[in-house]
Amino acid sequence: MTVASHRRRATTALAALGVVLAATGALAPAAGAAQRPAPLTGLRTVPGTDCAGGTLLGLGDVALSADATTSAVEFQLLRAGTYVPVADATVAATPGTASVYGVARETLAAAAGGAITDFDWKARAKGGPTPGSWSTTCHFRYDPTVPAAAPQLTVPAGLKVGTPAQITVASTGGQPPAAYEYRLGAGAPHTAAADAAGGAVLTVTPESAVAVLTVTPLSPGGNRGPAATATLYAQVPAPVTGDYDGDGRADLLLAGGRFGLGEGLWMAKGQPGGGLAPAVQVGAGGTGRNAPGSAADWNGTQVVGGRYANRNGVLAYVPSAGVATALPYAAGSFDPNRAVNISSRTFVNSTTGAHVEQLADGGELYRAGVGIPTGDASADDLLALADGKLYLLAAAGVPGAYSTLDGAVELSATNPAGTGDWHGWTIASAVVGPDRQPGLFARDDAGGALYYYEASALTGPLATGDPIGAPVLVAASGWDAAADPLLQGADLNGDSTADLWSVDAQGNATAHLFNGTTMTPLATSAIHPVS
Repeated sequence: MTVASHRRRATTALAALGVVLAATGALAPAAGAAQRPAPLTGLRTVPGTDCAGGTLLGLGDVALSADATTSAVEFQLLRAGTYVPVADATVAATPGTASVYGVARETLAAAAGGAITDFDWKARAKGGPTPGSWSTTCHFRYDPTVPAAAPQLTVPAGLKVGTPAQITVASTGGQPPAAYEYRLGAGAPHTAAADAAGGAVLTVTPESAVAVLTVTPLSPGGNRGPAATATLYAQVPAPVTGDYDGDGRADLLLAGGRFGLGEGLWMAKGQPGGGLAPAVQVGAGGTGRNAPGSAADWNGTQVVGGRYANRNGVLAYVPSAGVATALPYAAGSFDPNRAVNISSRTFVNSTTGAHVEQLADGGELYRAGVGIPTGDASADDLLALADGKLYLLAAAGVPGAYSTLDGAVELSATNPAGTGDWHGWTIASAVVGPDRQPGLFARDDAGGALYYYEASALTGPLATGDPIGAPVLVAASGWDAAADPLLQGADLNGDSTADLWSVDAQGNATAHLFNGTTMTPLATSAIHPVS
């Protein structure tokens, strides 16, 4: 046997041994051999969905993202259930950061072919001698459809400012929309789902006499079609005493420094059903008595809403000093630059030196009592508690002018319970009806009894010199000042009967509807501002 033959046989034997060693795992890879990168993680579809793909994406670009482990990442996009790539690209990457591949809307729309389509995608590490294994397959749905036509809007007759109305929407052609976005004027947009035929009913509340409603059809993925508009003409309700923002609902006024409110004058705007929005500052400029004014001017004041100088305003009364100013409401706040100072003699007993302790809106009670036509006075009278008695301070024809306490009409020296004078009682009123007459609530602060006087019960001393009429006992207890420090009257449902708000020490206001004999509590609202 030749030397060459021995060498061939040796080589063949070694090769066979290598196969056996490799098969049994006894032969390890040589040091420095290429390692296959692990499958990538951190897979996300942008916008709006994770790898599982529970979100339907609208017409737009889509970004595929994976956490890179090498210098490049390959992304592959396919229609679900197929093996033909819609897009396949390798992008440069930085290990430890997200690698992103953007797929243009044109590419997706072309692959979708005008219908909602499911897509799969995956990614793998590249940039080395051996590409990594493919990642988990991700999924998303893509909507290339767009509503073809503006919807038809049907607006009912008899719209009223502040009253919810239902607007009917119908699809006018093409694939029915999945939903509608609607906006009244410059208000916030809202969305309503459509039925299978593309129909929907929108509930809107006109806030002004004229407003434009804009309705935009939306595809299942949120793609916007041509919008339709309708001009809403709404009847403005008769002026409501205490309605400062003009929406036909009375608003609650509170001097700051309690109920979780800072200094100033605060207004909680009335909402449907007797609710209130969180209070907003409406008196940062002061009461008009001090110059320059500040929110601190409202400290220690009693605020009495009513008609002053022919418009809704507020009387800022300081019981400790017996002084007051009347401020009109304009452009979202009470204007101290247009405030009217009321003579300090108005609220002082010149004999005893005592000040009026409380005030309430008296409407046009004096006119009704003496037989003067009502409904058009430029300023409201004032009901007052002083020296343990109930008085009426009649408004004069000059802004800020009232009969003084010395010349006021004494309505009653006996409290509603008949147990003594008016010390320890709280009064709150609401001016109601076209003749603007006050309904007066009176509360025993300690015992919690609540009484009510109709305006007609208060006119006896004015018309005939007779005593005032007997009040209605609304509740024998439960209205004490400790539980509800503040009471404020209002006509909450427009039935020309006084209703009542109560505010507890924590700043929760409850609306109570009154039917002339009993109270029915409605909504309770937290009036302090949202932090």
